[in-house]
Amino acid sequence: MSYYNLEQTLEILQKSQSDTLIPFGLPQLADLCRRGELTPIFSYDKYIIKGAINHHENVIYIREFTRPFNGYLTAPELNPLLSKQIPTVIITNAYIYEEIGVEHLNSYKDERICLQKHGFDVLNASDNIHYYVQGDGYDIGIDDLLFPNKEIQSYISAKHQTSEKRQSKAVRQSKAPPPPNHIQLGSGFKQRTVGDLIKAQQHQGPIAPNDYQRITMLYDYFTPYQASCLIAGLHPDFNGSDDGLEMALGVIEGGIKKGRLTLDDDGQLNSDDLKSFLYNKDWVMTGFNDNLAKDTNSLDKENPFYQKRVSELERQLADAKDEVAGLQEKLSQSVSPLDKDLKEIPHQSMRTVLRVMYAMAKLTELDNSAPYGKNRGSLNCEIVTLLQNDNLKLEYQAVGKWLTEINEVQSAKR
Repeated sequence: MSYYNLEQTLEILQKSQSDTLIPFGLPQLADLCRRGELTPIFSYDKYIIKGAINHHENVIYIREFTRPFNGYLTAPELNPLLSKQIPTVIITNAYIYEEIGVEHLNSYKDERICLQKHGFDVLNASDNIHYYVQGDGYDIGIDDLLFPNKEIQSYISAKHQTSEKRQSKAVRQSKAPPPPNHIQLGSGFKQRTVGDLIKAQQHQGPIAPNDYQRITMLYDYFTPYQASCLIAGLHPDFNGSDDGLEMALGVIEGGIKKGRLTLDDDGQLNSDDLKSFLYNKDWVMTGFNDNLAKDTNSLDKENPFYQKRVSELERQLADAKDEVAGLQEKLSQSVSPLDKDLKEIPHQSMRTVLRVMYAMAKLTELDNSAPYGKNRGSLNCEIVTLLQNDNLKLEYQAVGKWLTEINEVQSAKR
């Protein structure tokens, strides 16, 4: 038997998804382990003691029964590593999953044992005394987890077979509870679609929840599958084929693809988002989303999801207004250097200033054919360089505007 580590397991299961837009992460893996589809295990090569039953029918561990072990163990305490994502758990008791080197691999499987760091010295023990012990604690982290290749492949194979079976069989009897959770259709109806599921609810008023829905609708977060079970009126851990569930999955997956439903980092839907999404689809359930309003004037009072979204948009709008105001202020202050200079020079003196500058430029014998030129040897470049060397900063554009005026003087002379 071979095993995959956590990273390999997540990669394989993600690739096996029919819709790769739906993430497969630790919450989904934890769900499979809770259902018994996959078994989290860890390797162990110290000592163990098999449990015995005393006259009170309690499990006890006797030190004399200590024996070496090399193989793989599992324990219910491993699940929180995935579901709660805690760093480590302390394991003192476990169950044998596989013992390497045992001729009959299943001879000790599923036996509860306690872990021991050291063996037992029979020579130093009294013949008349039994040593009752508790298990020694071992720290197991999430990176220590392994998953059986055989179980992973069996899960993927069963999932693909179920998918093919669903595609090949268009009409079948629903296994879900009776109405109001499912819609009774006439005998002439051959195939139900997602649209039919929604439309049939539009004129019925709020749906009365069944026993499953009364519990599920209290969730703060839903996986896409749990949300679909809520719509279909099924147990959130329902494991089977059902028409209503298929159609509900289509509704949820469509909402995710269109961006109307958003998955968080754990691949789950916020309950407020789901309530609003289903309400806008005219799917209303008493005690779940029947208190929401479509009237936009009351969204901020009755719909937490839209209230949050409106607050975010208002904050973004305020930030945008502040940015625009800042840019407008900078724009009002950024007067063209030439225009500013021209305003400060009396009109009657402008002609004299330009002629003096023309003469000085001619004395330099530098090229002014391109007033805005930045190449070495151009008049603009030499002026800017000279000013920068004297810590008198001036931009090429400002110099270029004056040099353009100088060229106009030369043209007028001709």
